[in-house]
Amino acid sequence: TASASSRPAEDVLALSTSHLKLGSISQIRGDSATALAEYRRALRLRETLLEAQPDNVELQERVLDVQKELAALQTQVGDDKAATETYQRALPVIDALVRRDPSNTTWKRSRGNLLADLGFALLDSGDFKGGLADLEDAIETQQELVAYDAKTATWQFDLSRSYTRAGDGYLYTGAIDDGIARYQQALELRRALAARDPKSVPYQRSLAFSFAKLGSAYAEKGVVPRAIESYAEALALREQLVAGSPTQIMFKNELASTEIAFGRLLVSRDAKRAETLIASGLARARALAASDPINLEWKETLAQGLLGSAELPRPVPAREAALAEALAITTAATARAGQSMHWPGYVAETQAKRADLATDPKLRASALQAVRDALAPLAKAGRLPASRKALLDRARSGR
Repeated sequence: TASASSRPAEDVLALSTSHLKLGSISQIRGDSATALAEYRRALRLRETLLEAQPDNVELQERVLDVQKELAALQTQVGDDKAATETYQRALPVIDALVRRDPSNTTWKRSRGNLLADLGFALLDSGDFKGGLADLEDAIETQQELVAYDAKTATWQFDLSRSYTRAGDGYLYTGAIDDGIARYQQALELRRALAARDPKSVPYQRSLAFSFAKLGSAYAEKGVVPRAIESYAEALALREQLVAGSPTQIMFKNELASTEIAFGRLLVSRDAKRAETLIASGLARARALAASDPINLEWKETLAQGLLGSAELPRPVPAREAALAEALAITTAATARAGQSMHWPGYVAETQAKRADLATDPKLRASALQAVRDALAPLAKAGRLPASRKALLDRARSGR
């Protein structure tokens, strides 16, 4: 077979497009490993063409197309370092396009979305300051586009997503009210979009995200009635989405995560409903994780379900078994996703629950030490989310 450099450019571009399509199909089917390999092949081919024609606008756009898909999947499988690097490699490409024509709104939109994606990846790695800075930069660009033409729905949709991601960043830093404010801004935009097109699946899905985020934020703040109200809205929307698209795996995971989060909130208030919700979410998450073993997003939902199962009023052996499974998943994921600040938090949460169940003082002390081992390095590096600080303080005090 001839090398990419010896083939006509049209053939190389067509081959790269085939790899991109194969990657997309594999991703939809839940085969992340194959999808990653196909996206990398497509990117290598397009970068080879761009190296020979660095000022070719079409090739620059084609390279950006693949980088966007690759980085998003790298984030999904827990490779935050690779995702960040992919986004950072893409930034000079889009910057060059914007410099070429600052009035080009398509390129300006792409730059705003890329900054938002990069900011989100940085947040996941624990770089809260850098992630928020990129997200607020993206928001400024997207607000300019919306001000230029408030009728363009895609620009409003982009802005709502950046508001949501910035909300995450503010919660990580402990600024819960600022986070809620950003989530509320996103919700208002999404409600308006959904009112214009009630049958739009993406708009309904985005509404569900906003309600789920608000539910989590209100729960963290301790405003339980608002949290219950928000989770109920998210649950209803996500049940409808799964019913309408039963093969869409992302919808299944999002429903499972809402069932689990809502169930955990209800454990001390409505144990029967909590058990039903957590069991349903846990079953969905198990199926997803089994079908795509390298996808850490599914395993994160599974770990949350196991933690929720351990919180239910069940016999101690059943709770211990759930925690043992959760610990195996979270420990393996932490080893794989070395840049993530999420997984050590799940390890610590699991160990803290093991300490609560332990009757042997030595086992309890060992579990609390494991909490400190998981969280102290994050705290030292300034990467510890505010929601985990109390857990570290508790472990340090030996409670």
